[in-house]
Amino acid sequence: MQRDEIDGVTVVWHPAPGQLSATLTFGCGLRDEDVDRIGLTHLVQLLVADVIGVSMDTMASTIDSNFAVAGPPESVAQRLTAVCETLADLPLDALDDVAASADPGDRFLDLDIDDATRDPWGSLLAHRLGPAGLGLARWAPVAYKQFTKSEVRAHAARGFTTGNAVLALSGPPPDGLRLPLPRGPRTSPAPSVHPVVTTPSWYADQAVAPGMALTATPGPEALAVVSLLDARVSSALQAHGLDYWQTCWYSPVDASRVEIGLSLHAVKGRRKADPAYAAATLWRELRRLARGDLTADDLRPIADGRARYDDLERAAKATLFDVSDEPTSDQLRAVASLSPAAVATAAVAWLRSTTVVVPAGVTADLDGLTEQRCPTSEVVPSGEELRPSRWRRWRGGDDRLVVAPDGFHHVAADGRVHSFPQLDAMLIERGDELLLGNTRHGCVVDVSEYAGVEKLADHLPVRRRRKAAD
Repeated sequence: MQRDEIDGVTVVWHPAPGQLSATLTFGCGLRDEDVDRIGLTHLVQLLVADVIGVSMDTMASTIDSNFAVAGPPESVAQRLTAVCETLADLPLDALDDVAASADPGDRFLDLDIDDATRDPWGSLLAHRLGPAGLGLARWAPVAYKQFTKSEVRAHAARGFTTGNAVLALSGPPPDGLRLPLPRGPRTSPAPSVHPVVTTPSWYADQAVAPGMALTATPGPEALAVVSLLDARVSSALQAHGLDYWQTCWYSPVDASRVEIGLSLHAVKGRRKADPAYAAATLWRELRRLARGDLTADDLRPIADGRARYDDLERAAKATLFDVSDEPTSDQLRAVASLSPAAVATAAVAWLRSTTVVVPAGVTADLDGLTEQRCPTSEVVPSGEELRPSRWRRWRGGDDRLVVAPDGFHHVAADGRVHSFPQLDAMLIERGDELLLGNTRHGCVVDVSEYAGVEKLADHLPVRRRRKAAD
C-alpha cells in the first residue's frame, strides 16, 4: 500500500485491475452532530452533489462521510477537484430546494437500520451512550428545511478540511489531481455523557426485538467475539424453531472503545418469535464464550478474506479515526491466529459491560443480569391529563400522560412517574404511531392512543418534532 499527500490531504493507494476508483472520506458524521442538528452532514453532501451535477455516490454514516467516483483517471481527478473546490466555498443559493427534495433516510446507507427509533441497536446505543456521538443514532433527523445557512456553512467548515480527510485510490493518483480543501485539523467526537456500563443489566423499551451490546477494546478479539456470537445465536434460534434475522455490530466510539453486539428482528409474516427466549439466548451464548467453550476451528472461518480495494477504504478510515468500523483482511487473519483462551479472556473482561434490551411488555428471565429502569418518582405534577382511548382502557391500560409547564410525565398504572423534561423530550411521528422520547434516558414510549396527544407538539420547539421511517 502506497501513501502520498496532495494539498495537505493524505492519499492511500494500491494498484488494482479495472477502472480507477476513488473514495474521499471525511471524519465527519453523525457523531459530529448534536441532537438538534442530526442530518447536517448528509445535507452538506447533497449540496455538493447538486453543484457538481455529475454522478457520484455519497455516504453519511455514524463516524464518517464520503464521496465516491470511478472512471478514467482524468475524469476522476476532475470530479474530486470539483468536490473540494465546492466544499471550500459552499454555495447555499439552492439550500431551500435541496432541503425540500432531500430524503433524510438516505444518510445511513452503511447501517442496516431502516428505522432506528425501534431498532434494538439504536435503542442500545442511545441507552448506553446518551444524546451524543453514536448515541444519536436512534433519533430521527431534523427536517432539512429547518437548517439555516450559517449552520450548514459552519458544519462544512469544521468537518470538511484537509486534516479531516483521506483519499483512497485503486491506482496511482492521476496527473494533475488537486484537492483544494480548506485547511483545518482532525475533529474529535463528542464525548458520551454516560459512564461506561460496569454492571450487567437488561431493560425493556419500545424495540421490535431483543438486542445485546457490550463495550470492548478494538481489535481482533472484539471481531472474534462478535462474529462467534453471530454464528452461535443464529444456530441456537434456528434449532429452537424461531424465525429471526440478525445483525452483528462493531461500532467504534473512539480509538480505545468499540460497542459490539447483536440486534434481532422477527421475520415479517411469520409468527415463530419468542423474544424472552431470544434475549436469554443472546446472554447464554455470550457466557458460553466467556467460559472458553470454543476451539481453534471455531476461529478460522472468520478470516474469510476481503477485496484489496475494500481494504484501502478501511485503511483510510483507520488513518482518520485510529479504528475502523469494518475489519481489514489483516485484522481478520489476526483473528485466525488468536488462541481460544485469548478470546475467552477478552469475553470475560467485557462481560460486566453487557446490556440486553427486550421489547416493552416482555418478561425476561436473565440470570445474572440486573433489571434497569429509567429514573422515576411517585410525585404526579400538576397539569393537563391525557388518558388513553376507551378501547385501551377497556383492555386494562390505566396509565395517563400529564402535560405540565416543565415537560411531560407518563404516569403508569402502578403510580410510577416517568418524566420527559422539555429539554430532553422529542416527539416522533412513525407512520400511524406517535412516540415520545427522552434523549437523555435514550428511551421512547408509545403515546399514539392518548386522546388529545397532538397537543404535545405545541409544547416543543419545532426541531423536537421529528418524522421517522416506518
